[in-house]
Amino acid sequence: MRRIGLKLDRAIQHWISRLSILIALAACSIVAAWGLGRTVSDRYLWSQYLAWIPTVLALPASFVTLVLSSAVSLLDEGADRLTPYALDRRRRKRRVAAFFRAAGWLGVACMGWTLLMHDLNLGARRTRTAAPVGNVDRFTAVYWNLANWPSDRAVDLVRVHKPTLALLANAGYDLDREELRARIGSGAELLEAGPFVIVSTPPIAAWGITSLGFKGVRLRSEGQPEEVRIDPGRAMWIALDIGITVDDAPKPFIVWILDLPSDIRLSRRKVAESTRRQLLSWQGTVFRRVSADPDSSQTRSAGNGYRADTSLAVLGFPDPDLIIGDFNIPRGSRSLDTLTNGPGWQTRDAFRQAGIGYAATWPLSTPLWHIDQAFLAPWLRATSYRVINPRKGLHWMQVVEFGAGG
Repeated sequence: MRRIGLKLDRAIQHWISRLSILIALAACSIVAAWGLGRTVSDRYLWSQYLAWIPTVLALPASFVTLVLSSAVSLLDEGADRLTPYALDRRRRKRRVAAFFRAAGWLGVACMGWTLLMHDLNLGARRTRTAAPVGNVDRFTAVYWNLANWPSDRAVDLVRVHKPTLALLANAGYDLDREELRARIGSGAELLEAGPFVIVSTPPIAAWGITSLGFKGVRLRSEGQPEEVRIDPGRAMWIALDIGITVDDAPKPFIVWILDLPSDIRLSRRKVAESTRRQLLSWQGTVFRRVSADPDSSQTRSAGNGYRADTSLAVLGFPDPDLIIGDFNIPRGSRSLDTLTNGPGWQTRDAFRQAGIGYAATWPLSTPLWHIDQAFLAPWLRATSYRVINPRKGLHWMQVVEFGAGG
């Protein structure tokens, strides 16, 4: 019986030592996958999936696993009946487990710093005051991708923020557009083009829109039959007349609105590069406000008080002051730099300037990724950035307030 007990003790100690190593190795694997994703970002198709690992999930998973490994290692004690060779082998295994745990705890510390400084944005230098943007004291932009879900409460959810500019993507047919316009302001303008419904209190002087031509497929959860799930991606620009002048000449305020494809099989780097090329080389129709001059050279009316203008050659989207929309690319991804900066213009993340706390916009019930975002030109400064749970659809709503002042 003594010999059987000795063998059993050795076998138990052997498996405890091995289990401690395996659990510590699992924690290191989580940390390594997260770290590789953060370092390589979405440069490649394979790395984008690692870059999408949410820190808010990876951190507690690694922490719990490391604690479990430490708890198991405490069981690896009291092996006084082991032979000197078995004791030496156990010490080697414990050193290996300790090494993996040390590496894991270092990774957890990096995750914690990233969560605090990047995801929660606790280190940002914020300001709550900014100069007016043209004749708008505080510009408030609201963006919400309804993802074709019923929108019976959309009017109230949007107008309560008193937006200067309300942008709704993929709104259902049940959305009362005219009521939305009236509730935002009696003088507000309503424009509907492609998947976008736009209500603006400043006048919309001109706009253009294009399909990006991707072959992506919408997620099955977006409530549409198979034949209409194709998601090519769309981009639109609008020019607002808000009283900005440069060298005594009026300058429109340019807003880019993006709705990029959601198909996770598409490389986000290639999507960003292709979108950038298309926007810079765009030569589509520009719709301008109908002129009161009956001898105007503009062509037939395109509806909503705008006409297709073919009198001027236009190459590319105008340089943006605000880029906003559903990027389907998580905040912090490398490919966002490709989309938000170009020749002669650049923009900065509004959340990094004014956001605080955990902000993610998809999926609705358990948001893990911040994919609905806003970017401002350097002469603008965000004073507030919030994401709102509308309890409808798939995406959270984003509300950004900003003014002039950089």
